[in-house]
Amino acid sequence: MSLAFPHSGSTTAYLNLREGPGLSFKVTKLLSPGTIVMIQAEQGDWFRVKVQEQEGFAHRAYIRSSNGTARRVGTTSSALNMRAGPDTTYKVITVLPSGAEVIIIGEQSEWYHVHAKGQEGFVHSGFVILPDQKIPSGFLIDVPELRELPLVPAVPLIASPNNSRAQLVARIWNQFGGLLEPLSARLGIDPAVTVAVTAAESGGYGFASDGRMIIRFENHIFWNEWGKHVPGVFNSHYRFNSARRWQGHMFRIHPHGEWQQSHGKQSSEWSAFELAQSLNDRAAKRSISMGLPQIMGFNHVAIGYDSVEAMFEAFNASEHNQLLGFFDFIQGPHTVSRRIIALKKRDFVTFALHYNGSGQAARYGSIIQNLFDAFHNLKPA
Repeated sequence: MSLAFPHSGSTTAYLNLREGPGLSFKVTKLLSPGTIVMIQAEQGDWFRVKVQEQEGFAHRAYIRSSNGTARRVGTTSSALNMRAGPDTTYKVITVLPSGAEVIIIGEQSEWYHVHAKGQEGFVHSGFVILPDQKIPSGFLIDVPELRELPLVPAVPLIASPNNSRAQLVARIWNQFGGLLEPLSARLGIDPAVTVAVTAAESGGYGFASDGRMIIRFENHIFWNEWGKHVPGVFNSHYRFNSARRWQGHMFRIHPHGEWQQSHGKQSSEWSAFELAQSLNDRAAKRSISMGLPQIMGFNHVAIGYDSVEAMFEAFNASEHNQLLGFFDFIQGPHTVSRRIIALKKRDFVTFALHYNGSGQAARYGSIIQNLFDAFHNLKPA
């Protein structure tokens, strides 16, 4: 069903008001979450809106309309039980196949009330894909508009000096908001979410004070990649704990020299890495985590690079490339991503479950939630 204009709406996140319907148009105002707007018309992914006496364009993904929308139709992401009620204790009415169409007529907590296959029942929302949960195909690193944008946002934000979380998310926004805002729009995620995830899953810096990319060299990965084929040479330069392979990392430049800690200082990481490069350059690059998101080199294909050398060159060139690589890694290779869907829903525990593993999902989810909340307390500078 089409929308009737004009009608009111409200912003669901910090949102730039622009002179025209596109990211290339000048930002005229930063709208706070909950700002009431009068929606005048729609133009593709943009609404022409009026805020008090000021008019402009804002991305429709972050405006909740009061005028109603068309019915929601989703598809099942796997075989799915339709139950008589919104809980696993209710009996199964039927099993819907993967790809089945469901018409959503209501919601109750994590369950959808649906019509499907001529029957009515309840299905868990985590296994239903809505049209707006699909994301464009292809890697972000290959999108020209994203690669050409400045990192610094048009409108900086400030935080209370006594709030460390707020200070962190303000720094992330003020360094990278110019990219994170359009990247969020492409993925259909609240910009506050991308800021919170970036703050939680990275150190917030891609390069050290000496200008070199931040890395972590993993001795045990270098063993897997190269050392096990030449154990004598490897053991004369590197050590790690065989029981807990991620611990006890030591290296020495000369086979009879003094052992040094691999971790703790970037100078040590780079010394261990450069030694490995002299032994086998490709294996060495596959054995480091790189830049702001600390993605391992052996994951280069997953973020759109044909070779680890290409990934290293791109990440070593800019934090811009590192951020795009980070969200390519979060997104994964498909147009439907469970991680992205969880972020769209602001279900940070489920996101952490898929990204960090089950061990500390609740802890990481809580960290992201706190950072998300802190972002919404920031004020325009």
